[in-house]
Amino acid sequence: MPKPIPKYRKAINKVNRVTIASLVNVAKAGQHGKGWYSKANASARAFLAASGEDNQSTLDLFAAVVGVTSPRISVERNAMYATAIWTDPSTKPTGCLQQSFSKAQRLLNGTDDVDAFLSRGIKSANFSCNIAGDLSRCTNDTHIARVFGLSGEALADVRVYAAITRKIEQAAARLGWTVAETQASLWTTITQGNATLRRSDAGELSFSKSFEKYQKRVSATK
Repeated sequence: MPKPIPKYRKAINKVNRVTIASLVNVAKAGQHGKGWYSKANASARAFLAASGEDNQSTLDLFAAVVGVTSPRISVERNAMYATAIWTDPSTKPTGCLQQSFSKAQRLLNGTDDVDAFLSRGIKSANFSCNIAGDLSRCTNDTHIARVFGLSGEALADVRVYAAITRKIEQAAARLGWTVAETQASLWTTITQGNATLRRSDAGELSFSKSFEKYQKRVSATK
């Protein structure tokens, strides 16, 4: 009796069945979101520059805080929580996951090494690197998994994550775009029918505005 095909192998087989040509077409359909990370990078730099902290090492740290607070929340809330924790690391923003807050605190107090975090090939670390300006890394989330007919759970296996990344890298090479630009375009296409995500599809991620909004929320509760 033949051995059953492992779950991860079934997922990789699905990924491999997606052609580069089809990925290119999907990416082109969402190319209005191609510059998402470049805009996020500019916004992060502007936020840090306001307090005289616009240098690469500080940007790396801030981007890491954005990354660890990104799981299971919207882009807007991610920006709000990250800027609030950056400004006051001792206070957990209302609604922020305790695990995310703890990770951010460990980065900010030096318990966790920023470079070690950024070197990890996981979604949150890649997201941080993209925001910090490294457009060669691939941020694969639930929406990207959907492009390949998979659920977000499949990404927990590093072999599946790597297989998706390789496909997106190949599509990026054919398009002449960076990996991050290609991923952002794919993400835009797959989410553009969702009204709750449409606002951020084109790269509208302003850390300064998000912090101002968070401050207003705090003031309103006092």
